[in-house]
Amino acid sequence: MTRRDERRAAPRQERVDDHGVLTTRIAPGHQARLIDVSASGALVDTTTRLLPGSTVEVRLTTRHRRISVRGEVVRCTVARLGPVVYRGAVRFECRLPMFAGGQAIEQELPVREEVTHGLV
Repeated sequence: MTRRDERRAAPRQERVDDHGVLTTRIAPGHQARLIDVSASGALVDTTTRLLPGSTVEVRLTTRHRRISVRGEVVRCTVARLGPVVYRGAVRFECRLPMFAGGQAIEQELPVREEVTHGLV
């Protein structure tokens, strides 16, 4: 597939060194493993089935911030059996500029300060 054929709206970051995300959870607290992330969405593995079309809250923690963003589950498949692991793609309701441009932009914030996106 060439770059011209690429349908993704933003470049994906797969390595912790690139995105800086240390932990990922799907609210209300289900642990997830981040496969990749971009300014417009994330791909995660979790033991909890994600229902396509539903809205979820993705919580990402880096060394300097906690990010909470709502998004729509666009697909979910079984990634592994025994125990069952689901791989879900979530499209964020708003873009996260810290993941734009292929390299995470970390801003120094107090550890306890929380940044939320797309929450009422």
